[in-house]
Amino acid sequence: MGRPPLNRAIHRGAAFAGALVLATACGVSLIAFAADAEVGRSIGSAWVRVGDGEPTPAQLPPCTLSGTNCQSAAGSAQNSTRAAGVRVAENFQLPSTSVVSQLCWRGVYGNTTCEPADMDDFQVVYYALRGQVAGNIVGGPFRQSDGTLIVQRGLTGAIVAGRQEYQYTATHAGVSFPALSCHWVEITNAGTATCSWFWRHGTGADQRSLYDTGLVYTNSDLQSLDLSLCLNQPLAALSQSSCISGDPQGDTCTDAIPLACGDVLLLSTAQATTAQTDPHFSCRTGGPAIGSGTLWFSFIATGGSAVFETCGSAAPDTLVALYSGVCGAWTEVACSDNAPDCTPGAARISVSGLNSGERYLLQVASRDAASRGPVEVRVSCGECDGMLLGDANADGTINNFDIDAFVQALVDPVGYAQVYGESARVCRNDANRDGLVNNFDIDAFIACILVLPEPGMACP
Repeated sequence: MGRPPLNRAIHRGAAFAGALVLATACGVSLIAFAADAEVGRSIGSAWVRVGDGEPTPAQLPPCTLSGTNCQSAAGSAQNSTRAAGVRVAENFQLPSTSVVSQLCWRGVYGNTTCEPADMDDFQVVYYALRGQVAGNIVGGPFRQSDGTLIVQRGLTGAIVAGRQEYQYTATHAGVSFPALSCHWVEITNAGTATCSWFWRHGTGADQRSLYDTGLVYTNSDLQSLDLSLCLNQPLAALSQSSCISGDPQGDTCTDAIPLACGDVLLLSTAQATTAQTDPHFSCRTGGPAIGSGTLWFSFIATGGSAVFETCGSAAPDTLVALYSGVCGAWTEVACSDNAPDCTPGAARISVSGLNSGERYLLQVASRDAASRGPVEVRVSCGECDGMLLGDANADGTINNFDIDAFVQALVDPVGYAQVYGESARVCRNDANRDGLVNNFDIDAFIACILVLPEPGMACP
């Protein structure tokens, strides 16, 4: 009949300004736009905007990737307004272990005033799979404004929701992905607080993407749609079952999430449960008690020291404790609440004397229900490697000759650091393993001197 195709886009939020709502049958509303003669349809809380017209002449888009490297664009666009607190991600997997350093996608802007290229600030982040959603960051963040993401764009000639469609190509430092392992890529455009950007829907994958208005992806963020995406490596076929992992979720001690040196995990205590059998945090301000919304992690020591922290977390008050032993028969090694050298309410424990190869358990929780929220768990290692806790004079043996050096570490920290180094002050003298060197270490140090450990072993 010669009628051009209709192009559709989902806008989440209030109805478009200037729209005239016309009642129709079946509980569906048609919205007429007097300004541009476009039509929308309201279904539940989502507005489906339909633009009708011939596409503009095609311009050369920047992306040269095609075929098996791509999920083709569909006829609508997904809102990805970073400035409004929205994040959107698409999953993918590669048929062989490969390095990704380039990607393409399509999108439109909420209005023409947002289209100037100098208003863009795209960011790309890659995540490992956790359960069904995005978990640990494995690549990035790569961001246009700091030069770690180089973005080119061009018009495709298509009209989506009455707006000109753009295609983007971005390059960044290479990120290696193992074969047939599902991952997520998040693309956002910070732009300005008044601008919206929409990521074009795609086809050909597993009809699964993420739309998140918070800080942590959860199962409630899953959307039944694909997003347009091309990578500089061929894409493997996806099914919904291929992107569900049996990895631990960390809600119980027996389901602890493995941690390794250098890991940064963004999770949330808001979705975690609280078990009355969880061990009390001995360091909790106001007295020992269980936390609220407990997350559990396991850590196999690769050296004698490690730092575990929640500094920078959005959750206002967190607790952290490290244990040796097994679930139900744990022994607290260190505990932190309101670390003085951390963001307010966050926790950090710096431990030494760990036994390489031994498995430890880490408990992270909020102080109470009102303090639940996103937590960023970081692990760093190596600062105390080669140092024995209790060997204050650094002669390789723990005995009474360490007493004078231990006293100096307490009363003259500057002088001690000049002789042995700043890191040695904590690594060798933090006898009670609370991350600080002070008079609370005296009893633990004396106990170690009275009952000396085996040669080459740290104070218990």
